[in-house]
Amino acid sequence: MIHEKKNPVAIDAKIQLMQNKLYQLLPFNKMNAFGRVYIIKDKNGKNIPAEFISGTDYKEIIFNDENNIHFFCIENEETVQSGTKYETEIEWIFAMDVEKLKPKVQHRADEECLVDILTAIKRIPYFKLDKIYKGPKALEDFDTDLEDRHPMHFVKIVGKIKYSINC
Repeated sequence: MIHEKKNPVAIDAKIQLMQNKLYQLLPFNKMNAFGRVYIIKDKNGKNIPAEFISGTDYKEIIFNDENNIHFFCIENEETVQSGTKYETEIEWIFAMDVEKLKPKVQHRADEECLVDILTAIKRIPYFKLDKIYKGPKALEDFDTDLEDRHPMHFVKIVGKIKYSINC
């Protein structure tokens, strides 16, 4: 399932374009694809990834067994302007069940899944890949009990995205 904003502008428009491109290019089934989400504190004071709903309502991004892979984007709080273009660092977080994504692979297919993600990422010309984090480091911004233990695996892709603001 793809979760989209209605009439996105500026960075949201570019992130949603990338979200749709990833959804199209990734060779996986049962995906849960979010665009830009927010790090908020839940009722217990824990940092969680959450999708804005309306007003003051947010919905936590839940990693569940219904989907084989979940991915979403977090925006860095700093933007650099160069002429009419803007550039912001973003992070794509991928939480996946590698066993369901690569059932024919006899070993832990974490690298096979990463290759598929990177192959898709490299086909997006307006995103410049800077870093890759795997395992617990991919979820370091969140307070979670999730473990990077077979069959679950986590990847964070960090890079810069360029976009325009049509004012």
